[in-house]
Order: sequence, then C-alpha cells, then structure tokens
Amino acid sequence: YYFNENYGVGLNKVDVIKSPGLPYRDIKEGTDEEFNVLYDWVATANLANPTDYNMFADQVDVNNFINYWSVMTFMANCDWPNNNITVWKERKAGAKWRWAIADSDCSTEIDFTAEQLSYPPFNTLAAITDPVNQNPPYNFEAVRFLNKAFANEDFYQEFAQRTCSIMDIVYNQDSVDAIYNEVRDLYAPNVPRHIDRWEGVDPGFSPMGGSTFAWEEWGNRYRGFYEDRPSFMRQHLEAKFGFNGTYQLSFNVDADTKGKVVVNWNEMEIPFDHVGTYFKNVPLTIKAIANQGFEFVKWDETGVTDAEIQYVSSANAVLTPIFEAVCTAGTACDDGDACTENDVFDASCNCLGTFADADNDGVCDEEDLCEGFDDNADADGDGIPDGCDMVATNNFNTLNFRLYPNPSAGTALIELEADFGMSVSFELRNTFGQILPNATFTLKESNLLEVSCPSCENGMYILSIENEEAMRGNAQWLIMK
Repeated sequence: YYFNENYGVGLNKVDVIKSPGLPYRDIKEGTDEEFNVLYDWVATANLANPTDYNMFADQVDVNNFINYWSVMTFMANCDWPNNNITVWKERKAGAKWRWAIADSDCSTEIDFTAEQLSYPPFNTLAAITDPVNQNPPYNFEAVRFLNKAFANEDFYQEFAQRTCSIMDIVYNQDSVDAIYNEVRDLYAPNVPRHIDRWEGVDPGFSPMGGSTFAWEEWGNRYRGFYEDRPSFMRQHLEAKFGFNGTYQLSFNVDADTKGKVVVNWNEMEIPFDHVGTYFKNVPLTIKAIANQGFEFVKWDETGVTDAEIQYVSSANAVLTPIFEAVCTAGTACDDGDACTENDVFDASCNCLGTFADADNDGVCDEEDLCEGFDDNADADGDGIPDGCDMVATNNFNTLNFRLYPNPSAGTALIELEADFGMSVSFELRNTFGQILPNATFTLKESNLLEVSCPSCENGMYILSIENEEAMRGNAQWLIMK
C-alpha cells in the first residue's frame, strides 16, 4: 500500500526485499530473483569502468541510492546495515531498484549500544565499508553495492558533495529545530499520562525514559546530534576519499533573482542567500534555471555562460547567476499556480494570473470541494461543506452505524443500531464532495445493508446516511483494491 500510495505502483506489482542478497533475506512482496542476478553481477563488476557503471546505473536508481546511503550514514544508524536494509522495484520494463529507509530508532544519538555507535563522533562510513568488520550491526556483504560504486571517481565525488548539500540544506539546524518543536509540542501534554500508564508494566522498560525531564533530555540529545554531526561527517568523508579540506560557497540568490539555482545530480534547490560547505578541488554540479520570460546569461564572478557547470574551488567563493528578460508583455505564460487563470507576462516579465474563485468563498475553483457554495461552512464538521452535504444545520441528531470491513476493495457492509424500518437515504461522495451515482446499496437484513462501488478508484470516500427524522451519520471509507 505504501508504494501504491506514494509512487503509484500497482498493488501486487512490486518486489520488496528486506536484507537483500543476505542468507536471512526476507521477501516482503514479489520475488528477489532479479535482484539476486544483479547482486551476483556486482560482485565481479568493475564500476570504475564506464561500461560496467552504465550497466549498474541502468538497473539502480543512482540518485535514490546516493540519498539513502548518505542519509543513513549521516544519521549513524546503529542497527544497520546487517539489518533494516530494504530495496524495492516496480515489476515493469525499465524500472530500477530503489532503497527505502526503515527502522532508524537507533540513530541520531538515541543509542542502545555500549559503543555509542550513533553518537556524532562515530565514523559510520568507515565501519560499514571495513571488509574486516563483520560483527553486527555491520556486514560487508550488505554494503556490496556501495563499496563497488566507490571505485568510480565521479560517483564518490558526487556522494561526498551530495552529503554536504544534504547536511546544509535538509538537516540544517533551523529546519531540525522547527520540526522537533512542532512534534514536541504535539506530544508534550500527554507525556505524564503516558508514563503513569505504562511505568512498571515491563520491569526492564521505562516509558519515555521514566520522566518528562528524561524525555526532554532525549529530545535535546537528538537536536544536538544535528548540530555536532556535520563537522565529524566531513572529517569522515575527507579521510575516506583523501580530500584536502573544505571551503564556503555563497550563492547570491534571493526573492528578486529571476531564476533558481540547483546543486548536485539530483538538482537540490538552494535556499535564498545560502552558504554551503563543500570539499576543495572536488567537482560540484551547479545549474542555473531561468524563470519563464527570462534566460540565463552568465555566472557573474567567473563570466562562464554555461548554465550547468562543474564547479571546483580551493578557497571560499561566491556565485551569482545573471538572468535577463526575454518576454513580450501581455503574452500568455504559466505561473505554475493551478488556482490562477489567464496568466500573462507583465512589463517586468513577471508571469501573473487571476485568482479563479467563481463562488467567492476564498477557495480557488481548482481546490473547491463544493462548487457554488461556501467551502468554509461545515456545520457538522464532517469535512463536507454544507452546500454539498445532505444536512446543513447546527442542530442535528446522530444516526449511529458501523461500516466494515474498512478498508475494503470496494464492497462493505453498513450495520445500523436499529432496523431500516423507516425511509433512509444514502450518499457516497469523494473527497471533492462529488456524489458517486454508480454506488449501489443492497438490503441484506433488516439492519444490514451492502454498499458497493466497483468503479471507485483507490482512495478515501465519505458515506452519509440520513433517515426521515433528519438523523444522520457519516463515515470515512477507504477503498484499496
């Protein structure tokens, strides 16, 4: 279901393997036959050779592969890689193997090991690539693909510079603190009750560390990891690949810049006024992308006119992309906003559209749940605006019923607390509030009804029931075929 929901992969059309290639591998879905062929081939391949590397890249999503190993190494996962490696691939021509992060609770200084394997100073990169170190949680064969790929200079240089970008852009302290504070504030009110409920249930376990103070202390250690880890990680990368120090690269990009700048093979967009730390004399892929109505001219400091460059520096540097307008005012464009229409360039080559909101409820037509009515009016709080709801009143009674199985493949049973003795109406709507007329309702017993929607696609639906006394009820129905 995860791969279907997030990647659009058809159900039962994916291979998912935990601990792939190892004697204790666990086939979660499909088969590992194709992976085993690749795993055996990589053992003798020379990925420093362009032909072998291209064959590897034809079967492995290299960008995903680098992201996975970079992130897991940075996090200092201490129950990995002899455990908790998961790979997957859609079963179709041209699909590539990808790696999936799972079970990282022993990481980021939340450590269950005497050796403090998930603490900031620990050299995870050296540990996982050491052919002599075969003691859990390490297993050299689990890292076969990465070790082989490190023979390719372009690959390991990108791996190192990508890790620098991930640390600076994804795991920068401001981002970590913002996410941590949001999650902490969500759970904090319930921590004392949780501790009281579970303390003493398991003599060897103290929930949340045994106190609110301990829980907060674990959180502070987690935040501190992201502050301390980057400097150690750069040292580990430098030692592994023989680099010679780092430099600061400043990008002059702000809200007035008529384009954006992306870095690395996976084109990570840099924030405004970003300063990144990268390895000296190691190529860094940088690309300038112009907004509509503009074109890239040059990099101001170097005069280079290529939008995409392999940038190398041995000292702190600044890069400023220069763009110039090439549009004609009044001509059509696309501002990338689904909520606007009639987009045109203005005199400054800004692409601007008109907010489309036919019913004037502040919700654009593209996102409108109930066309012609106020989406913000929802008296019964069921997620369906009153204008498209069966009942729109602040005074309503509840009609209790049970919907099962839920999720289901498109057929379920509706069980009322009482018989369907009086007139009862039913509606099935999608999350846009649209009624699905092809849904059928069939009486099975006096208080049991079957609802079926064979043509409904996978997703969430709202089932509504109302009787002649204006008693009503709603239920969310998840269809997964």
